[in-house]
Amino acid sequence: MQDGQAPKTCIIVYVGDGVADSVAEQLKTLLSHSDEVEELSVSQWDPKGHYKSVVDTVKKAVDGEVKVFRVALSGAREEYYVVGVKNGKVLGLKALSVES
Repeated sequence: MQDGQAPKTCIIVYVGDGVADSVAEQLKTLLSHSDEVEELSVSQWDPKGHYKSVVDTVKKAVDGEVKVFRVALSGAREEYYVVGVKNGKVLGLKALSVES
């Protein structure tokens, strides 16, 4: 359950070729996270469709599949990345969430 969220931040990261191998591992490396990066389905992340506009915006930007990744931070804080890949770049949005 997401109790609070910071404003969403646009992200664009160049990853080059071979993006399909393991987006979660590449995202972890690119963002310098030592924590585990977990891939979620859109329906797991947003079961009630509250963030459909976010998913639709990213889907339109990348002309394709959207993935969601969760990174556990300290305490109850987590970062969510709603991203897709286009022309060797990871495009999407990042939001900070406080979970309960």
